[in-house]
Amino acid sequence: MEQIEYLSEKLSNFTQMKILAETQVRALTNGDDLDRFFDLLKQRELLRAQSTAHDRKIKRLREKGRSATPDQTLTALQYQIEQAILATLKLDQQIEELIGRRREKLLVDIKELRQGHKALKGYGGKTALNHYHIDKHG
Repeated sequence: MEQIEYLSEKLSNFTQMKILAETQVRALTNGDDLDRFFDLLKQRELLRAQSTAHDRKIKRLREKGRSATPDQTLTALQYQIEQAILATLKLDQQIEELIGRRREKLLVDIKELRQGHKALKGYGGKTALNHYHIDKHG
């Protein structure tokens, strides 16, 4: 396989990663679809691993001097790869913000649950005994 084919596959991988990141944003935005979010994350990791493997193969081809691909074609593919990576990074920032907001909401919910639990504890035990004592002794 030639360098151009590896770069084309790498571009395909990064384009797919961008699409998966967009889907992750939708999964986080549209509710509690965390299972879907993590499934997509696994798919992205597989694509990243494939891309890393392509990088090693391209490096070996360059070291052997087997890169007969015109510079314009390589430059165009590398530019497209960079654009896909930049778009994915922007989506990742959005994902981080969504996860941060979700985390903050969960922390507030936990705090409210603890306060509710503490309030319920305050109504137990002693209050019931006092009412019993008053009823019995007038």
